[in-house]
Amino acid sequence: MAAKRVLITGGAGFIGTHLASAALKSGYSVRIVDNFSPQIHSSPELSSNLKGEVDLVIGGIRYRDWE
Repeated sequence: MAAKRVLITGGAGFIGTHLASAALKSGYSVRIVDNFSPQIHSSPELSSNLKGEVDLVIGGIRYRDWE
């Protein structure tokens, strides 16, 4: 059986962090993609309850240099 995985774009924001927490509790492996736009985020830091629990990619879905 394949691992349950989810990708959340904008995952470091208010809604994204709640989605990520719910997905983790449901047994999903979570990858977050967020560009940490200064208009929304005061610093490029992931919520403390998600640090070490998710795979974080800093960037946007338009960038081709991440896997």
